Amino acid sequence: MTCIVRERQLRHYGHVACFPESDSAYNVAELRPKRAANADDNESIFLLSSRPTPRTSSAAQSAPLKISKLQSEVPDMHAGDVHSKIKELIYIDTDLTITPIMDNPKIMKIVPVKFDSKMLSVPCHSHEKLASLKDHEWIHFVQQVCSTLESDDKVTGAPRTKLNLLCYLCSVASHKEVASKLINSHLAISVLTELIRENFRNSKLKQCLLPSLGELLYLVATQEEKKEPPGERWAVPSAAYTVLMRCLREGEEPVVNHTAAKIVENVCTTVSYHAQGFLTGEIGLMLWYLFTHSTVDSLRVTAISALCRISRHTVGAFQSVIDKVGLPAVLNTLALGISRVQQCMLTMFSAMLLSGVHLQRLVQEKDLVTKVIRLLEGPSPAIRAKAFLVLLQVLMNNRDMLQLCCNSRLVMYIERDSRKAMPGKEQQSCNEYLSKCLDLLIRHVVQELPAILGDILSALANVSRRKHPSTVQAKQLKQCLPTMSIVLHLLTSQIFRPQIVDEDFLSNLGELLRNTMAKRQGLFREDVTASFGGLSDVDSEHEDDIEDGLNWDESDPESTANG
Repeated sequence: MTCIVRERQLRHYGHVACFPESDSAYNVAELRPKRAANADDNESIFLLSSRPTPRTSSAAQSAPLKISKLQSEVPDMHAGDVHSKIKELIYIDTDLTITPIMDNPKIMKIVPVKFDSKMLSVPCHSHEKLASLKDHEWIHFVQQVCSTLESDDKVTGAPRTKLNLLCYLCSVASHKEVASKLINSHLAISVLTELIRENFRNSKLKQCLLPSLGELLYLVATQEEKKEPPGERWAVPSAAYTVLMRCLREGEEPVVNHTAAKIVENVCTTVSYHAQGFLTGEIGLMLWYLFTHSTVDSLRVTAISALCRISRHTVGAFQSVIDKVGLPAVLNTLALGISRVQQCMLTMFSAMLLSGVHLQRLVQEKDLVTKVIRLLEGPSPAIRAKAFLVLLQVLMNNRDMLQLCCNSRLVMYIERDSRKAMPGKEQQSCNEYLSKCLDLLIRHVVQELPAILGDILSALANVSRRKHPSTVQAKQLKQCLPTMSIVLHLLTSQIFRPQIVDEDFLSNLGELLRNTMAKRQGLFREDVTASFGGLSDVDSEHEDDIEDGLNWDESDPESTANG
């Protein structure tokens, strides 16, 4: 008789199954992912990327873990722990790559430096000879160089002699030992700065001097970061930063703009005092202008990369851009086909969300969520990982966005990237980074599900004894009941199902079904039973366990009648 009653109760949402009369407890450990057809019985279709276990490993062949044990392996983290992990994942090595300022073919064409040894006014020593000179010999050599450079240009042949000497110095300065001896002076940056400032209208001169000034600034910043001498001996005048900021402005030659942006990019990669010199209120807008108005892709990438590295020190630079041009214009850059630009934009959005600046505005922006999810279709693991990181922070601050994410196929993208990592050493670091970001996102979604079910049950309980719900209660139902689709999305996923199906989940599911099928809830039954139809198909292989978990109360005549 019990079997017949349960059969009638389950016809309403798709199951026609007969259960044994035994009311013994169900075995949740049997709710394992589905297996591939014609494959090894111990082989799962999906593997979490955070556990890159071979498909034939002993881990896959071991006895199935109980759900409680599985969840204990992924313990809940405090909000502070999650934020610290996110902070560690925002910037990766590829975000902080350094490229040369001098002799960079993407900035300007490299012209080979040639000199005539017969015209030199100083001994034509090789770089090995110069590096081995004694102190008094080196001082004498430098005095000869200075004497030639300070000579009167009115003398016949003086300009040609100076140019030939400078070309010789360029050739020997390409070696580390000689370069260190030539440039080991606190006057170098000051002299270059004054030359650029006094001849600022001379574009050709700026193109020649800016790379040298930039390399010096970067050298000083890196040595200060490492706390190595002679960094403490080099004083950088404020005029150097002023000159470089002027070179970023509108109206300069593209080569000058590009060189200045490259200097900002390299120096701000370091965590040093000298990087603070570029953190002004207008630097963000100046770099954004170069990014949006330049016709050279390499300059655009350098400008947005420099802005990204400045945002590492202060998100105020990126905030000023959003305040000035508007969030929609900034979001449109995510649709550009340049991967470096997409990676920088995702990095800055992650940094801004973590800092709390514009937090409520960003987490309510549906266009941000949809554009970020589209980036999950791209081939770059780093971009996909950063997209998951942005979505994680949005969901941490706005649970309502989870339904939009699920409807936009987020669960499918998570399943795809959670599979076994592709082989190859070159992809190992990217896959590891992707795995860490995915692990945080999966863990957060799993932790949010009980609250979603709780809201639905609370909304149904508020109207359980009312024939006609009030306006507030009806509004609450309309907000909560559609989120039942989230449960369907997660339960159909072989990544999420083993982590969400436990005693509490099945108990809540049974309580939800009873409330939905109650006589007075007929007005809202259709919204939820549609999802239950899908759930019944998913759990057809495990219906014995799940139906035992529903724990129908046969003594309730109203439930039996509705069945």
